[in-house]
Amino acid sequence: MNKPRTKISHTQRQLPLAGNVGRTLKPPLRIEKRIFALSVLSLVVSAACYGSLVALTVVNAAARQSLVRDMEQLTAQNSTLEAAYLAGTRDITEEFARTQGYVTSEKRTFVTRQATLTYSSNAR
Repeated sequence: MNKPRTKISHTQRQLPLAGNVGRTLKPPLRIEKRIFALSVLSLVVSAACYGSLVALTVVNAAARQSLVRDMEQLTAQNSTLEAAYLAGTRDITEEFARTQGYVTSEKRTFVTRQATLTYSSNAR
């Protein structure tokens, strides 16, 4: 009693066995290797991206601290200069200006300009 052999391919996915019980076929080993290699590659790329983002965050935090220190120094310098300016304006009088060579203007001239732009609600 020679039974004809049943051909099995990867597309059939089951082996025909007695009693209508079948076993599923495993995918070929090369597909598993590709999936594993792709998983490892994606893990390495993710780790590299994470590391570079952490490094950039540290660099940005350090640069921000440096800028905050510089701003504090400039604010202090600005306050000192404003205080010196206000102290100096108290000492400037009309007599002091004359000793520096300034003279009183006898003719006062004011500059005016006629408006050239007008608003029109009907303009489109």
